[in-house]
Amino acid sequence: MDKFPPLDCWFDITCITINPEIVRYDLVLKSCISLSEYQNLIDELCLVIARIRLGNDYPQWLTYWKNSTPIPPELKLRYQNTFWKGFVSTRATKRGAAPVYDPTALQGHIGELFLYIIQTQLNRLRISSCPEKPKPYSKSEGIDSLEIAGDMGDPASLHYTVWECKATTDVAYLSNYESKIYSQHLYETPKSFADTVDNLDHRLKDHPVLGPFIDGMIDDFYMNPPTLKKRFGGCVLLSPNNALHQNAFSGFRDKFIGILADPPECRQARLCYVGDLEDVVEKVRIGIWTKLHP
Repeated sequence: MDKFPPLDCWFDITCITINPEIVRYDLVLKSCISLSEYQNLIDELCLVIARIRLGNDYPQWLTYWKNSTPIPPELKLRYQNTFWKGFVSTRATKRGAAPVYDPTALQGHIGELFLYIIQTQLNRLRISSCPEKPKPYSKSEGIDSLEIAGDMGDPASLHYTVWECKATTDVAYLSNYESKIYSQHLYETPKSFADTVDNLDHRLKDHPVLGPFIDGMIDDFYMNPPTLKKRFGGCVLLSPNNALHQNAFSGFRDKFIGILADPPECRQARLCYVGDLEDVVEKVRIGIWTKLHP
């Protein structure tokens, strides 16, 4: 994620102050973007997805991706199985399985990918998250991101944000996706929070600053009244901007009275307008899968 170029290469980034009860950032694809710049964005999305999925196999895959050299059959199958779920099918691997095509899976994966990139670049106090990277299959159960942030030199400043992300081409129905995010936080987050914290604990329990903070997160989550450490966030990746979106997430505070503390930083929102989302998704799919097609 750290290798992804600055988002302001392609997006105008603005802190929206129309609603003082939330902290909201809008990222809008620049109107003057050239075709080559747009293709560069697609290429960078392909590369970051490949880095996340392939791990140590990435450098070798990149060599084939950059040129016309045929990929050896066994290696091609390994790459196919790495990208199969989410790109082509709901099934785990290509081997021995007919595809069950899910056209929205990659769309959701790219949405979660943007959430991680946005937070990595916009939140300078971000320390860690769980999962550490977007889920390979966006429809898997669980919290999209549990993020820890703050000043490591000041343990009292540490806080956590539970993020839920949606990606949609239905620009006229953004409020539906806001409602889905609210519902996730109200009804699903409490079910998944403890397991997600346990995963963080396994990774960071021996850290002298983060270990004690993580130990107290589950108790803090249910604290009444809620503390400033507990925060919720919603991110929506969508197609062109719409004047109706000016009041996006305006109901955030009212939905979580008594669940979140009053300061606006406890309610975070990100709206990312990528132009034609269907085109972005399809170009990313083609950009990776074409070389792997049987």
